[in-house]
Amino acid sequence: MADSNLHLQLKEAGIDFSISVESSGMECVLTVPCKLRRYGGLVKLHSADAATDEPRLPIQTALIQAHRGMEQIVSGKATTMRQIAKSLKMDRSFVARTLQLANLAPDIVKAIWENRQPVTLSLDKLRRGIPDSWAEQRKLFLAE
Repeated sequence: MADSNLHLQLKEAGIDFSISVESSGMECVLTVPCKLRRYGGLVKLHSADAATDEPRLPIQTALIQAHRGMEQIVSGKATTMRQIAKSLKMDRSFVARTLQLANLAPDIVKAIWENRQPVTLSLDKLRRGIPDSWAEQRKLFLAE
């Protein structure tokens, strides 16, 4: 019963697979083409045709870290840079410079996620300081 449920789930998901049964009839081998991808210490399983071939840029990873750190502050899970640094496995001063990325204007974040940011917009430049005003951020980071 479990085998037929798995068969139906794979079929519904549109995943290409093949099933072979040994002549003894006791063993069933299910072959599903897939890729294992490592993301920040986690290993995830993706279908072979999934569009996950592009690795994350360091600037994109920093955005994720910044939002994770901010989430810890907002939720009360962390109250100091040291606690955030420990949970993210990062240096405390590095965390302080990275956390400010959580205050980037949404359109700048979207441009970075879609890899459309100006060539001159680097992670180092962002870590040097981000204005509070989104309009100032746009002038400084996108109008280049």
